[in-house]
Amino acid sequence: MALPLKDKVIAITGGTSGIGLATSKLLSSRGATVCICDFNPVTIESATEYFNSVSADFMATKVDVSKESEVDSWIASIVERHGKLDGAVNAAGVAGRAVGSSAGNLVDITTDDFDFVMNVNLRGLFFCLRAEMRVIAEKGSIVNISSILGVMGMYRVSHFQTHFSNQ
Repeated sequence: MALPLKDKVIAITGGTSGIGLATSKLLSSRGATVCICDFNPVTIESATEYFNSVSADFMATKVDVSKESEVDSWIASIVERHGKLDGAVNAAGVAGRAVGSSAGNLVDITTDDFDFVMNVNLRGLFFCLRAEMRVIAEKGSIVNISSILGVMGMYRVSHFQTHFSNQ
């Protein structure tokens, strides 16, 4: 079977759980070398076990995308190890610590929680895009994934709401 992504090196943020992990598995199954990062050591270990079990070419790294230096170091380590970066999928994202609780109402969200969400979802994406674009192959591709919460409001998920409610 032909592997359409053979010899391609792809960085994936949030690549150890959810949509990021599913994307990592799909790209790997098509021959790509996947270089995944996440902040959660438990999901990194689980993803590592999976990729080892299928003998995939992968790299798993603990990275907090809200930290510019960690993102820059991670991308540099990919290029150092593999000689290039052909693509990236930015799937890392958080909804906030208070989502679904009464503290998910706008008036109850702490500044720390707001900063946590913005630092991962906005600053983190900026840091990733900038680092990736500095080194990506001429015909490389970058995909950015957003939660549905990024385009519509939901009850008690005020970090993203486009309207306000007293509920």
